[in-house]
Amino acid sequence: MGMLMLNFVVKVFWALAIGGLIGLEREHAFPKGAIGLRSFALTALLGTMLSELSDEFFLLPVIGLLGITAMAALFYFYRARQEGMYGITTVLMLPFAYGLGIMISLGRTTEAAFLSIVLVALLVEYRKVHSIVKKVTKQEIIDALIFVILAFVIYPMIPLEPVMFLGQSIQIQFFWVVVVLVSLVSFAAHLLVKFLHEKGAVYAAFLGGIISSLATVTYFLKKVKKEDFEGIRVILFFSTAGAIFADIIILAVINPAFLLSVSPILGTTLFVFLFFAFYYKKQIALKGVLFSSKPISLEFTFEFAAIFFIVTILIESAVSYGLFGLFSSAILGGLVSTTSVLANLSLLSASEGFMRQDLVIASLLAILSSQAVKCGLIFYKIGTKNARKLFPVLLAALLALFVYWLAYII
Repeated sequence: MGMLMLNFVVKVFWALAIGGLIGLEREHAFPKGAIGLRSFALTALLGTMLSELSDEFFLLPVIGLLGITAMAALFYFYRARQEGMYGITTVLMLPFAYGLGIMISLGRTTEAAFLSIVLVALLVEYRKVHSIVKKVTKQEIIDALIFVILAFVIYPMIPLEPVMFLGQSIQIQFFWVVVVLVSLVSFAAHLLVKFLHEKGAVYAAFLGGIISSLATVTYFLKKVKKEDFEGIRVILFFSTAGAIFADIIILAVINPAFLLSVSPILGTTLFVFLFFAFYYKKQIALKGVLFSSKPISLEFTFEFAAIFFIVTILIESAVSYGLFGLFSSAILGGLVSTTSVLANLSLLSASEGFMRQDLVIASLLAILSSQAVKCGLIFYKIGTKNARKLFPVLLAALLALFVYWLAYII
């Protein structure tokens, strides 16, 4: 009996605290309002009490919800007529507080507390929320819709069983998971740059590298003067670090075991490039657009999907050609996208066709191949004289990684 009473007292305390938190914010926002701390605390407590009594009469919580909703509606019409206030936020929060009280009664106190924090945060930062909404473009809404379609409409419809294509077994669901993840990372990078504002082109290069380090380097080569080889060097370091960071995130989701195998090389690469990036960091004044206004355009999505599919076929075909085929496909794939190569190698690691060391070497070759093509672009754009000042540090970093991995593999 004592434990039951203590449990009930704890629920009452949480109901008053959570409801009071919402009411405190509402009363602070509208000091002269009729609904404040006490009203919300009592509303949450009412939800808890009626839910506790539902064992004897299960309709009590429903009746209470209808009553609270009706009272909130009457208050809204009264305030709109008498005071000309048409906002519905406070009115909507009353049923929410009642529902949180019911959740507490059902033993979901942690969930209720989390929801109350989210709700209060939205209420407190309403001006920032409205400011963000005003900055959202039509294209970004379309891109968000595209992501929803990719992740929540198409993905559930994809069969679990692999399909045969050109004599190769392709796991379409795995393929689509990677496409969705890359789209998500792309969209997140776009929003971070937009709403956190420009912190310098070097930080934009890191976020751009998350999407495509090759595209980022190519983009900045068009914007940065040829004489600014130091800026180009920093762009290369930051964009490569961003690409490796994205690889780590994606592998952590699709195959943590393979990530553990290649974590030394990815972690070391990330550390080395970030070290040199911050060491040589120079703020580059680029006033233009850092990212495309289409963060997840269909063109981008299908372009990556096509690249990933081709790399998938290459690596799947490599099984029949042994190590030569594996390493060749890793090098060719790395010229375009290390993410595609690493994602496919993670899938290949589940089979018994290659040893772990072989897949690690293939990962290293893909990273080296990616750096080679970017260095080639820089060499072509800025000329031999400036390129000579760029390569020593880069080559030293790559050589250190290569020596480290020779020791690791052996």
